[in-house]
Amino acid sequence: MDDRHRAEEYCRQRLSADPLFDVPSYFYDQRLGWIELIKSLRALRGYGLYEAQKEALQCHRWKTWVLDRIKHDRVCAKQAQHHVRTYGDAALIELPHPSPSLPGR
Repeated sequence: MDDRHRAEEYCRQRLSADPLFDVPSYFYDQRLGWIELIKSLRALRGYGLYEAQKEALQCHRWKTWVLDRIKHDRVCAKQAQHHVRTYGDAALIELPHPSPSLPGR
């Protein structure tokens, strides 16, 4: 059993006792990745992709991590742009506006 499945099983047990158990924070504390978190939220809660991302982004630490990845990784930035175009006003993230070029730079 890999780390994600062990964490998922632990969360399943915790959720049976406490339905408000903070799965995203637990995954962050365990240093498990974003994709692992989203897969586990979908399995644990029966969510679709959007709902899993929404719960994950309610954790401030994950939201900060995601925004940093968008800022520094072109693939993440393209995925974020696609998300914003797809969901419009219901998008879970707001992309930073590019800074205008300063004269003489």
